[in-house]
Amino acid sequence: RMKYILSIDPGGKPPNGTTGVALFRVGARVELVDTWAIEAGAYGFAEWLVNMRYLLLKADTVVCEKYVPYNKAGDPSPMLIEGMVMYQWPKAIFQPASGKNTAIPDRLLKELGWYEDKSHHHDVREAIRHGLFYLKKLNHHAVLRWFK
Repeated sequence: RMKYILSIDPGGKPPNGTTGVALFRVGARVELVDTWAIEAGAYGFAEWLVNMRYLLLKADTVVCEKYVPYNKAGDPSPMLIEGMVMYQWPKAIFQPASGKNTAIPDRLLKELGWYEDKSHHHDVREAIRHGLFYLKKLNHHAVLRWFK
C-alpha cells in the first residue's frame, strides 16, 4: 500500500513568510503529489487545516520542522503552527532545520524538478526538503538511490 507523508515548514506572518507544505506518495518510488504556500501566519494555517481536513486524513506520517527561536521570538506564528500540528497529529515527527540542507542539497532538488518555489522564503522548497530528509534518515531505498 502507498503511504502518504505530509511535510510542513512553519512560517511567520506576512510579510516575513509563508508556511510551506508538501504531500508525498511513498511506495517503491517517492512522488511529490502537491505543495502549498500558506500565507497569513497561524491564522492562515488554521484555515487551511480546516479546509483540507479530507486530504490530510490520508497522511500516514507528518513531519514538521521544530521551530527554534533565536534571541527573542518576535513572531509566535511558527510556534502556534507547531501546536496545531501537535494537536492534529499527536504522533507527528518534529525535526530540526539543521542538517537538512546538507543532506538534501539544492542540486538534488533541481535534478528532481522540485526546486522552483514562488513562496517568500522558499518555504515550499524547505517543506519538500524536510520530507526527503526524513525519508533519507529512514534509509528509504528510492531516496538513497538518488545519492549513488
